[in-house]
Amino acid sequence: VCLASFSFPTRVPTPGVFLPSKQLLAQQRFRPWAGVRLGDEYLGSVEGARQITYRILKIFREHSVVPLVESKIYKESQLQELAAFLGEGGAEDGAEGGDDGRPAKTRRMLG
Repeated sequence: VCLASFSFPTRVPTPGVFLPSKQLLAQQRFRPWAGVRLGDEYLGSVEGARQITYRILKIFREHSVVPLVESKIYKESQLQELAAFLGEGGAEDGAEGGDDGRPAKTRRMLG
């Protein structure tokens, strides 16, 4: 068998994002995941982490990147929070975002 005749899929890295929460920030401050380094600005407050994540999502959107959500979701209320967060972090229907990456008009993804 000649491997040159096989077509191997190109591996595309999948970037991840977190749904910032007090619990996540505390865990990452004291026992960060292997290979994960979050700066003081991110770890300083949930709102600071949200602003950074909004900017990251804006860059992903500009490059048609779909991130993997790294946060644990156990309840429907958490799923709704995640959907609202992703909706806020992505300008939809042509709505332009501000300097922080948040759109001028936000939409909830779940009703």
